[in-house]
Amino acid sequence: MKSCHRSKKVGFGIHLMNYVFVISGLWLIWALTGMGHPWPIYPTFGWGIGILGHYLGAGRPILFRLDRLRRQRNSSDHSAPYQESWNGHEVEVHEK
Repeated sequence: MKSCHRSKKVGFGIHLMNYVFVISGLWLIWALTGMGHPWPIYPTFGWGIGILGHYLGAGRPILFRLDRLRRQRNSSDHSAPYQESWNGHEVEVHEK
């Protein structure tokens, strides 16, 4: 699981780097060719939606982890510890 999560993060980093490089190039082309209608806005937002989806799938942001912790805490026995994955490491969570 740890290597799978790491490879997803690496894949996201490569995707993001390509996005920044290509989108910067498109805006540079726009600026050098007369700055008419801002056409690079379309690929910027379109590809940006893909970047956001990749982030949500690969990064598993902390808000989603906290939501899962809350749901798990509400549905289980509060006296027993439970397992949670945090940055690829399994940790045991105890209630006070």
